[in-house]
Amino acid sequence: MKQIIFCISICLSASAFTPAGAASPESTFLEGPAQSYSGIVRFPDANKTNIVFVYAGDLWLVPRSGGLATRLTNSPGSKRNPRFSPDGQTIAFTGIYNGIYTIPVTGGAVNRITHNPGTTTLCSWTPDGRLLFMSDSFSHIFDGDGQARVRELFTVPASGGLPQELPVPYGANGAISPDGEWLAYTPYAEGQSEKRKHYFGGFASDIWLFNLRSHQARQITDWKGADTSPMWHGPVVYYLSDAGAEARLNIWSYDTRTSIRRQITHFMDFTDLFLLDLANNKYRKVEVSLPDDSRAPQTLSVDASKFIVNWNISPEGTRSVIEARGDIWMVNPAQGAPRNVTSTSGAAERDPSWSPNGRWIAFFSDASGEYELYVVPADGSAAARQLSHLGAGFRYHPLWSPDSRHIAFHDSTGTIYLHSMETGETKQIDRDPLVRQPQMNWSPDSRWLAYAKGANGSPRYTAIWLYNLDANQAHQVTSGSFNDNWPAFDRAGNYLFFVSARNFTTPSFDSVDYNNFIYQSADVLLVVPLRPDVGPPWMPGTYKSGGSIGIELQDFEHRALTALRDRGRYSNLVVAHDGQLVFSFAPPDGPPSIRTINYKEGRDGKTILEGFGDFRLSADGTKLLVRRETNLAVVEPASNQKIERQIKLEGMNVAIDSRAEGRQIFNDAWRLYRDFFYDRNMRGVNWSAMRIKYSKLIENCSWREDVYEIIGEMLGELASSHLFLFLPAGEQPAQEQTGMLGVDFEVDHGAFRIAKIYDSAPTDPFARSFLRRAGSEVKEGDYLLAVNGVPLDTNQDPWIAFKGLAGKTANLTVSSSPILDQHARQLTVPMLRWETEILLRNKSWVEANRAYVERQTNGKVGYIYLANTHDYGLQEFSRQLNGQLGKEAIIVDERWNEGGHLPLHYVEVLSRQRYLYFSELRRGAGGGRTPDYMHEGPLCLLINGVAYSGGDELAYFFRKRGLGKLIGTRTMGGMVGAGLVNLQFVDGGSSLVPHVGFYDETGKWTVEGYGVEPDIKVIDNPSQMTGGADPQLDSAIQLMLKEMKNSGVVPQLRAP
Repeated sequence: MKQIIFCISICLSASAFTPAGAASPESTFLEGPAQSYSGIVRFPDANKTNIVFVYAGDLWLVPRSGGLATRLTNSPGSKRNPRFSPDGQTIAFTGIYNGIYTIPVTGGAVNRITHNPGTTTLCSWTPDGRLLFMSDSFSHIFDGDGQARVRELFTVPASGGLPQELPVPYGANGAISPDGEWLAYTPYAEGQSEKRKHYFGGFASDIWLFNLRSHQARQITDWKGADTSPMWHGPVVYYLSDAGAEARLNIWSYDTRTSIRRQITHFMDFTDLFLLDLANNKYRKVEVSLPDDSRAPQTLSVDASKFIVNWNISPEGTRSVIEARGDIWMVNPAQGAPRNVTSTSGAAERDPSWSPNGRWIAFFSDASGEYELYVVPADGSAAARQLSHLGAGFRYHPLWSPDSRHIAFHDSTGTIYLHSMETGETKQIDRDPLVRQPQMNWSPDSRWLAYAKGANGSPRYTAIWLYNLDANQAHQVTSGSFNDNWPAFDRAGNYLFFVSARNFTTPSFDSVDYNNFIYQSADVLLVVPLRPDVGPPWMPGTYKSGGSIGIELQDFEHRALTALRDRGRYSNLVVAHDGQLVFSFAPPDGPPSIRTINYKEGRDGKTILEGFGDFRLSADGTKLLVRRETNLAVVEPASNQKIERQIKLEGMNVAIDSRAEGRQIFNDAWRLYRDFFYDRNMRGVNWSAMRIKYSKLIENCSWREDVYEIIGEMLGELASSHLFLFLPAGEQPAQEQTGMLGVDFEVDHGAFRIAKIYDSAPTDPFARSFLRRAGSEVKEGDYLLAVNGVPLDTNQDPWIAFKGLAGKTANLTVSSSPILDQHARQLTVPMLRWETEILLRNKSWVEANRAYVERQTNGKVGYIYLANTHDYGLQEFSRQLNGQLGKEAIIVDERWNEGGHLPLHYVEVLSRQRYLYFSELRRGAGGGRTPDYMHEGPLCLLINGVAYSGGDELAYFFRKRGLGKLIGTRTMGGMVGAGLVNLQFVDGGSSLVPHVGFYDETGKWTVEGYGVEPDIKVIDNPSQMTGGADPQLDSAIQLMLKEMKNSGVVPQLRAP
């Protein structure tokens, strides 16, 4: 039996160099549904006789006429972008470790060509038989999020050697014309994990032509959406664009002689493999079949202990229950291997919770199509039973009442439910308008449920609420002036502990900018006596214990007392069997811990376990189940515990129905966006229709990569930014840990010559080049001849010698001569990690820009570069601004800004105004201004299409505050928030859902999908950027010099 295969995305073949008179080169694409298919053809390419494609992680070859495909490779790691050489005899491709590889078309040994770290992708072959690829390995652009949007284009001999950079400042998806004169390319690459369609922001790709001889350039597409993936056929550039009425990527052409653009194909959807004859623009379907042994196994054997998500402990603390790989497992050390309680591949079971009476395990399962509450007998005597029938929504944290008669839980809408085991009723008892985790806790008599919920009338703060089961009524018992969380009753029914962010007694002032101060944590641990006659828990007294609990609601918050105010974050409050309060604690600096307060011994908090941040308390209060990574252990709820024995999880092997699990992951992804995507209208997309459409393709996927590819296609329909989809970690190879030196190489006289050494500013001691430190003294122009005693071969790239050396020291043989002789000297230097090298290159570029601005303006204008709005950007903002406070004007550069936090601090500092001058006791010092940490004078902001998220916001806020003009090109238009919603799929993959959207005073979504327009548009034309020129920066310099003349800034006056 043979398998049929299909494609999921359109692509262009690289067979652009067919000799004159030969068969016309053709392009591959796909369309139409295909119910019987069982896999996805990816990255097809064609030569005169064959088609090569990727299926199930390997290269396959099939005749152009179709038929049975044969496997060309059989090796681990994903493969992408196979391309036939101009003579059709060799296939190059991107393989494991982001290397470029070649293999004869007849099969045989695979030869690795490149060894540099970073993200490297093959683009095409050059007419003279070199390999053209794009990489971020040597870019000066900070790449903290790993999306590799900014690449550079290189060529390298097909036999290996040192890559040669093409003379464009950055570029992707390159192809060189048959005469070798013109490069067609896009300025940027799509993010590695992003799934984007129907996008019209500033990052939307256009195709440029660059003359490799004269360095002239012109932009040949101007569609507001995607124009990408160019290839040449004679003087015509074929490319992909969604400019047609179909709003889908189709094949278009651009004739370089007439400048006429034309749409060639008009497909609506893509699931079949076709060939297009460029001579007549006719296409035909290519039927491809695969041998049976290429099919992914239907059943996979998986060690579920590698996929633990949630866990809990039995009432007496001797057993545990675990959620792993979508199943519920019971672990009883006395009975050997863990037992799979549910064993389902087509459904996910989550959040197990053991009833206090030991009879039941509650959990949520999506077996019905939505997550509902289930219970299963703990002894395995019966099958699981569905308890709730609520419909759409994610449900969380089933919490048993102490008498095992009720289960409280909440869902993705903020609704809190209560299920009765006696009546079978599941009812809504409250709803949090802020939709936060309610952190519920039962009173010992099971009559009260305490939880955190948005306070009445507050759009931002949570209060503590008490729900009385007898009266079916909820009461807000704290004011909601602060965030109050983690309520916990004591076991005697006398106290309620909770955490409140109201400790403002210890602000920390900024030692650089004294105008700033922070509260590293405002958390304080409070305790409320439940009745006026109950004294503090640390004072001896006889109070009511057991039976029905009375709570005096009047003056509840007024009775609150400080239980502990150690600076840090508190969470997970519970009370042990002997009355000890147990909680998780995270100090501002240092590892988390599990701590306790035993009022019989005093009021101080003591550590149970250092380095652990989470735990579960048994129902009888005698044991804690703790976890770190995939390791579980049981300890006592007492101070100074040690992990002496871990719970053995051997034997958690499970047989997974791969296709059934793939369907479940697909459904989880669809529901995740339905419930958490920021726009309830799903940006106008019929989300239910998308599920139907793409679920048909899921039925035909046997490989996990195929499943994620289709999920990504579905998510892309939302036309939103921040649609990140991540494969399971097990699907990715371990990094090679290639060391770097922070240099550029060139080949000279048969040796690797150090052409440039990258270093940071003289004022920045934290990013120094090791080669320029005392004792090394390597100079530009020196030759690197050997690494750890092994001579370097220029027929290979130099990074092959650095494999495995990242973060280690290496012995380098260096000389001023290209000859390895007695004059060569030995140096031992630390090797950089690639991420550190990129940071060093970025800092070197920033310092070069600052120095350039200083030279061009006689020191009057400053320059600050902000790589992101996260921690690194904040660090650099303070470091760079600190030395430029006295400048008459400042250029702020946020091009390629990756975002992070809201950029409010930047805007606040830059918008400060002077209120006064001052003179002090040290009169000779000349006095100063109030505030002093500020800038007086003109500002401008450099922006471009890769500034997104916080970068979009910075441009928007900068304009909103009237700080100055924006110069460059429109920002990306990725102004949504993501990060708090990141559900892990059962196989360990995940998707980062954009759950925060921004709208303006008109009530419309703003910036997202479009970007922020510049006031002064300056296109980064590559013909004007050769040799490191920067027309956008030059424009900013001219603007600042002009505005300085009319700034109105008054020089500081002398003291009276």
